[in-house]
Amino acid sequence: MQAQTGPIVTQTLLQEASIWEYALVRGIFRDVHRFDCTDLHPSMLQAVRALACKHADSQSAHVRCSVHRLRTSELHALKIDFEVDSFFMEVTLLLRASGVLSNVELARPRS
Repeated sequence: MQAQTGPIVTQTLLQEASIWEYALVRGIFRDVHRFDCTDLHPSMLQAVRALACKHADSQSAHVRCSVHRLRTSELHALKIDFEVDSFFMEVTLLLRASGVLSNVELARPRS
């Protein structure tokens, strides 16, 4: 991951995932559209922007991978609500201890 920088990813995409005969494709098809589906790593986002600038005459769209989006949002949610998550974990473990629920029943006032 240390070597995954924007320029390296851009160069790799230009070598491995680009259309070699771009002028020929542009001559055959009136509209050329590039669709990128990537993860959220900053180097990939930089590479997508660089490729869009390189082929400014064609349309482009970028969609982030739903698996990466789900995992990233999950991690952010756990970071934001760490205290709440910790509270629910401790309460759940506490309720499994013997006698906890019976003590709660005894403490409840009778009506």
